[in-house]
Amino acid sequence: MSEAFAAARPGMDYIAERTGGEIVRDSLRIYREYFGPLLVIYALPVLPVLALSAYGNFTADPVALLVVGILDLLVAVFPYGAVTIAVADICLGNRPTLGSSYGAIARNFWRYVGTYALYMAIAIGAILVGVAAGGFLVGMGYPVAGFGLGAVALALALVWLFRYMFCCQVCILERRGPLQSLRRSRQLLRGSFWRVVGLSVAMFCLVWLVLIAVMVVWSAALATFPEVNIVFFNDVFARLLTIAATPALLIAFVLIYYDLRVRKENYDSDALTLELMS
Repeated sequence: MSEAFAAARPGMDYIAERTGGEIVRDSLRIYREYFGPLLVIYALPVLPVLALSAYGNFTADPVALLVVGILDLLVAVFPYGAVTIAVADICLGNRPTLGSSYGAIARNFWRYVGTYALYMAIAIGAILVGVAAGGFLVGMGYPVAGFGLGAVALALALVWLFRYMFCCQVCILERRGPLQSLRRSRQLLRGSFWRVVGLSVAMFCLVWLVLIAVMVVWSAALATFPEVNIVFFNDVFARLLTIAATPALLIAFVLIYYDLRVRKENYDSDALTLELMS
């Protein structure tokens, strides 16, 4: 580990082999210590979509809801990559900024967008093909086969999503193209697939349990004001709460990615520094 890094973050080397519990703990610690910058970095492109989504739900405008669905797919990729760079800066003892986080995406824009598009297209395509084929079989009078095919397609899509879940980190940090990033993600998960799935699901459940608990308290408090539009305010609060909680999940994914590289390649902060400077 470099002397500069050690001086900047004594005893806080996040680029190390970690247990599942340590990854969860460190993810929450990073988010707590850098809550403001990380929340701004994540929320910047997401808030306009949230506002449009709230409007679409409030007015039941089908055009707005369609636009929101498309924007969700298009916008989601950018805060994911930005948080990845922000966590890399934190691991090197630097304070994350909007400029450094989104600047890294801008320098690799088409390669990064292409990686995300390929990743999502194949997963969504598998689901759509499976649902279409299953619907056809159901229509032909084979409901068991139809529902079974749909379930298989969904399972394959989930396996795809997990097996290639680090392709965006690979692209933005290792400067690889779409196909190389997908292959690299699969390579990193080889032999660790179920461990990564377990860690990811555990972190996801933890975040959502907290969200549900907060929403229950919020809904109970809101119910004491019968004159307000409870459905609308619940919807807006739930979306804001999701935005506030999601960075913790993304931080965990980045730390899992580092853990895999440490275990397989003796990866360290010096290697990360060279990657960011390249």
